[in-house]
Amino acid sequence: HRSPSTTRTVKESFHSQKQLHRSQNEVHRSKSQPRHQYQSSPPQPQPHYQQQQYEQQLLLQQQQQQQQYQQQLLLQQQKQQE
Repeated sequence: HRSPSTTRTVKESFHSQKQLHRSQNEVHRSKSQPRHQYQSSPPQPQPHYQQQQYEQQLLLQQQQQQQQYQQQLLLQQQKQQE
């Protein structure tokens, strides 16, 4: 039985992490790709597309980390059983 307050705080902290990632990404992008700002091509579609790619990469990374973590847990359990 979980009280609703605990689940809410977890969601909030996760959300704030995502925002943190996003702001870091903005800083990173402005440093690494200053040229994009001065191109004559329409600026709107590209950053959005990049943002989507970035979020997909983030999700993939998180999933991979979870998988690795689960594998480590399994290994530890197996060692304990031996």
